[in-house]
Amino acid sequence: MKNNNLFHNSKVLVLGAGISGRACAEWLVNNNSNVYLIDTRKFNISIKKNKNLVIKTGVNFGEIENDIENFDYIIPSSSLSPYKKNKLNISNILKIAKEKDIKIRTELDLFEIALGLIRSKKNLLNKISEKDKVLAVTGTNGKTSVVNMLSHILIECNLDVQLAGNVGPSLLEAIIYRERKNILPDVWVLELSSFQLALTKNFSPFAACILNIDEDHLDWHRSFKKYLFAKMKIFGVPKSNAIPVICSDDNKLNIEIDKYLNKKSKNLYKNKIFFGVEKNK
Repeated sequence: MKNNNLFHNSKVLVLGAGISGRACAEWLVNNNSNVYLIDTRKFNISIKKNKNLVIKTGVNFGEIENDIENFDYIIPSSSLSPYKKNKLNISNILKIAKEKDIKIRTELDLFEIALGLIRSKKNLLNKISEKDKVLAVTGTNGKTSVVNMLSHILIECNLDVQLAGNVGPSLLEAIIYRERKNILPDVWVLELSSFQLALTKNFSPFAACILNIDEDHLDWHRSFKKYLFAKMKIFGVPKSNAIPVICSDDNKLNIEIDKYLNKKSKNLYKNKIFFGVEKNK
């Protein structure tokens, strides 16, 4: 049978051994990847040992630039900026990877791939029909409060809800948990930051919302334009196929979403949903 896992037997460099990085490494090793997990910080990492996992801490990222060509994929931590002027940046690594045709993928990319693999299983304990929807939320402020509230409401509707992302557990921790249970939730509720979205190549939520937008994290993104573009990926990438849920009170944000989505998916954008204090449109 054909293996649809792109990471099967691949060599993967995971940059950053925090909670998300360790979960990415664990999922990759579980799926027969050879993983090299590194971090600039010097600390003991609690992760199950495996012959296909190499762990190094206290590493200067500049030291590994000559070894990048040995990898098929690089998974950078969302805390690492792609822009050179940022103190915690991987701009040189990204440049070399592009020259060597090494693929950059994010934690969110892995989530999308992993979810597809789970959905393809024929022995799931629950059937997939209209369930297993991904709802994604981002915004400058209020993300955690909103996803917790949304999760609580859906649970009260007797739905099996999996909360994940910025709010915790991490995306791949949630995937690993669901794989072990062999049951998909009725609804995934994801809190996603601009850092998690910025370098993501593939994401296809059912519905998505940008709560609000203000100038923030410009030290990481280098400009408001790049920050806003990262946020817009919440609606899906490369195709913006999610149903957009939009705050009717934020006219400035509405204009930006209009401009972005009308270019990306004119037909789907007719299905937009509004919320807010003002009258629903």
